[in-house]
Amino acid sequence: MALDSVKTSAKWALKKVGMLEVARRHYHAISTPFFYRAKEARSLPESLCVELTNHCNLKCAKCPTYDAKRGRSFMEMELVEKIFSDIGKAKHPVAIAFSGGGEVILHPNIVDIVELAVKTKNVTKVGITTNGLALNPGLSERLLRAGLSQLKFSTDTTDPATYLKYNRVDGFAQARANILEFARLKREGGYTCRIDFKVSLYKEDQKLVENMKAF
Repeated sequence: MALDSVKTSAKWALKKVGMLEVARRHYHAISTPFFYRAKEARSLPESLCVELTNHCNLKCAKCPTYDAKRGRSFMEMELVEKIFSDIGKAKHPVAIAFSGGGEVILHPNIVDIVELAVKTKNVTKVGITTNGLALNPGLSERLLRAGLSQLKFSTDTTDPATYLKYNRVDGFAQARANILEFARLKREGGYTCRIDFKVSLYKEDQKLVENMKAF
């Protein structure tokens, strides 16, 4: 529609049906482009995944990290601090997820990193994805005190035999014990950290929902 036609239409509407009806009739014509322009103008994405390491204490059959042709390392604190310094200088809120191709809590400075993220301006939530094997009670308590917002446990299965088959480490009992202990510390300490439980659907898990409830 030509600009002159839009102006004429708007004048007619003002006279005939009032401002409210003008807003209703022209809303769909203007809201979509404004919406996308606002999205494009964000200085930060709504969420950001930070891979602190590609070291892992499992050997999961489905994970591509072992096929990747790259060395094993931990992100240096200098880079971590640079990331959160940049986030603090931005103009929009962002949720942080520490995850990726490795076991996040193996990073030697993971508690300090969570504390840094929590205190950074613009950060609305700080989450971690973990297999739980290295999550001893001491580390659990320190992460909760640091202000962790969310902990997602990824065990891949609720069955010990399936766990060993696909994760290729006999760690189901330890991971389960660590998960339950974290939940106890969270509950008794009155922390607000959200706990999520993630599994994969394998053919061996025919009663997955029932097994999750009994986990």
